Amino acid sequence: MIIDSVAFADSQDQMDKTAAEIKRMRLYTEHVLYSARIVECFIKQLLFCTNFREGDYEKAALGALLSKDCTACRDSHRQRHRLSLLGSLAHRYHLCNEYEQCLSEHLKTVNRRRNVGAGHSVVSDFEPGPPDEARRKLIKDGLTLGEELLHMLHHIADIEQKMTDELQVMHREGKLVASESDAILVNR
Repeated sequence: MIIDSVAFADSQDQMDKTAAEIKRMRLYTEHVLYSARIVECFIKQLLFCTNFREGDYEKAALGALLSKDCTACRDSHRQRHRLSLLGSLAHRYHLCNEYEQCLSEHLKTVNRRRNVGAGHSVVSDFEPGPPDEARRKLIKDGLTLGEELLHMLHHIADIEQKMTDELQVMHREGKLVASESDAILVNR
């Protein structure tokens, strides 16, 4: 996909303006979908390493990982509220203020992903123009998407580093057992 995008953007080949616009839209859509999948995967991996219930995130899309109804309040008479699973991880390591300031930016990525995935939505207006214009638009949109992806990955990396640091401290203090054989030694 990246190789195809670079080849399209760098190409000097003459092509039909409709074909160029279709190719631009296809490549951009793939970038959006794969970026969302990468972020979903990393967030789910972090959640898997915690005591979050797997059912709360196992089949969740990116939007639900960033903002979803609280399952604990669903059947109670308390006021229902929304929570962010990634924000909950960030909170544990005192990164929540930094994360929450960016939540609206993260949700733009989620909305873009949802719009691309929904069959009835419009990704962008289909306005075939000169092929060079389609190439420039793909580069511009790709850079914007890449910057958003990097920003989200920085948040994930910060949380992952804090989790790793916490595990190392727990291991040094003997509160973490690496394997079953270690558990036998620790329990003796």
